[in-house]
Amino acid sequence: MDKVIVKTARSADFQKKFQPPYNPEDEYRPLKFSHYEPPIPGYAIARNGVVTGPVKKGLNWCAANAKMGEKSRPQLVLRGKHVLLHRAVGLSFFEELKWHFSDEFMREFNNAGPILTRMCIDEMFQIDHIDGNPWNPHISNLRFISPRDNIAAAHDQVLSGVAKKYATGNHANPVFEE
Repeated sequence: MDKVIVKTARSADFQKKFQPPYNPEDEYRPLKFSHYEPPIPGYAIARNGVVTGPVKKGLNWCAANAKMGEKSRPQLVLRGKHVLLHRAVGLSFFEELKWHFSDEFMREFNNAGPILTRMCIDEMFQIDHIDGNPWNPHISNLRFISPRDNIAAAHDQVLSGVAKKYATGNHANPVFEE
């Protein structure tokens, strides 16, 4: 039996491949990692996920779990807090985030009041990547979604990836022992 070697991707490789360059002309807003806590002082974020710090230059993304490779999610560590980039973009540009819920649900949710609304956003909803690429944190690619719908979307992506792999013949032949 062959030995399986797991390559750990370097964050620098992900930065080159996925991270957009810093552009001082972009709109930057105070960076939020929670809807009911204040922004992190001195840090700002653009719609495409570029984060600036106190020195006003782009900060580097890193993989939340480098062993997962491109399936991992980009994050930053700011003042000891691990900040997932897609959540920071979604919460900082909250009013531009798409909502994946029925009109009836949205009417009830909007009538709940501001304090309950802010608490529900962090506790009840997840931010989903519409295209399935966790390294694309642009606000146009993000939406609020229920945990159940998020799992279903992830399941569909996994199944479509397996189907592609087998359709192209790019898969290992499993060996079954009786």
